[in-house]
Amino acid sequence: MNKLVGLVILGLAAGWGVSRFMKFRGYGVEEKMKAKAEQFKGRVEQAVGKATGSEKTQARGVVDEASGKARERVADTAGEVKKVEDEARDKIGEIKAFARAAIEKASA
Repeated sequence: MNKLVGLVILGLAAGWGVSRFMKFRGYGVEEKMKAKAEQFKGRVEQAVGKATGSEKTQARGVVDEASGKARERVADTAGEVKKVEDEARDKIGEIKAFARAAIEKASA
């Protein structure tokens, strides 16, 4: 039981650190936190299943952890797409400003 409590505390501390890092990056924060929580839930279920001898609980834990990892990869990809979209939007704004300045200069 002490291992389980330690695991829960460690997971919460790690989750807090991850959330601070994710907010700094600014992409897919909420979805990544959900994915990390799902992975953590799966690891806890596996530990509980192992401690109680329940193969069914262990199996649910494996499924939850794998699902969380897949969800995290989707969030990573979505975050990268959002980042590229933002960069493209910024470049388009720069091109528009350059074109406007060139038109004003040519008409003056």
